[in-house]
Amino acid sequence: MLRTPRVNPRVRSNPSEYWNHQGRDLAGVIAPGARLVGYDFRGAKLADAMLRGADMRGVDLEGADVGGASLQGADLTGANLKRADLSDAFLSKAYLQEADLRGADLKWAKLTDAHLARANLKGADLRVATITGINLEDANVSEADFRDSVGMTAELKADLKRRGAIVD
Repeated sequence: MLRTPRVNPRVRSNPSEYWNHQGRDLAGVIAPGARLVGYDFRGAKLADAMLRGADMRGVDLEGADVGGASLQGADLTGANLKRADLSDAFLSKAYLQEADLRGADLKWAKLTDAHLARANLKGADLRVATITGINLEDANVSEADFRDSVGMTAELKADLKRRGAIVD
């Protein structure tokens, strides 16, 4: 179970013990609204986790398995999600501004009304993702694959193509 520093003062003497969850199997964890700012989940298994509304600013999920996780409304601003498996994840209304999603697997992800302004999506796989109402302002979408994405408007398709994304 995830702990908070206020509950466990012992870890204040060794903060890396508290924030470091590299490679841990946390699949299916239920922690809605959890405060996980700056946690290190590199290579961890968070598949099918329920983290709705969690504060995950600056979290490191590089190479983590977050497939099928529920992250609606979560704040992942500035998060490292390089090469993370977010396939079939629920990211509706999530905040991913300035997040690093290079090479991330977002196939079948639900990104309705998600905020990805200034995010780096270079080489990310968003095939068949639901992107209705997505905010990609100033995001790097070069080489990102948006083929067969649900909710792709003609205007968005033209913009993404102009910015180097794969749309056809």
